[in-house]
Amino acid sequence: MAPPKTSQLLETIVHAATAIVEERGRREVTLRSVAERVTADVRRISHTAAFAHVSGQLELLTHVAAGGWARLLVDLEQAAAVEAPTDRLVELGVRYRRFAAAHPNLFRVMYDEEMWARVGETALTASDGGESPPVRRSTFKQPQILTRVREHRDQAFGLFALAVDQGIREGVLRDASVMLMARNVAALAHGLAMEALDERLPEGEVRPILQMAVDGLMA
Repeated sequence: MAPPKTSQLLETIVHAATAIVEERGRREVTLRSVAERVTADVRRISHTAAFAHVSGQLELLTHVAAGGWARLLVDLEQAAAVEAPTDRLVELGVRYRRFAAAHPNLFRVMYDEEMWARVGETALTASDGGESPPVRRSTFKQPQILTRVREHRDQAFGLFALAVDQGIREGVLRDASVMLMARNVAALAHGLAMEALDERLPEGEVRPILQMAVDGLMA
């Protein structure tokens, strides 16, 4: 059989890295562990070819995080079927928390402060000595993945903001800052999601907690 196209190689190693994250956590993702997984699943891919697309572990984990955000966004977009904006806000929070409970290791990568601090350090500052502002260039081989992460995160929060905006326009939510009210609910959803990682909150209490918060925002 012919080897997969170059465009498929990155997808293959990201899929392997994601599987390792889900099973054992991000610290188990190394170039060696992913290469071994790739060659076990797709023997015709060499280690060298598999990692021609990423600068190292950090960039690979960024791709894993981007995939996690894409999957979360798909889950949240399903809440659009809920017509009432207040009910949709609750449903968004429930789905956000449910994703974290179902994919705890992946969710940890998506919000790993240590990892994202290191990602920030991959941007090199260069200056020609003049008065123009310094140029920041990523050392990633696929720097567009950073934009993709930001876009997915913004789109996810945007779903909360859209529901709040509709609620204000329909008069069911207080006429206040859309961003502040959306952050109120999104932050609560995130807090509930973080508790899900440690299984500290029963599933049955999630929706009532979110409903209470949304009730407090009603006109």
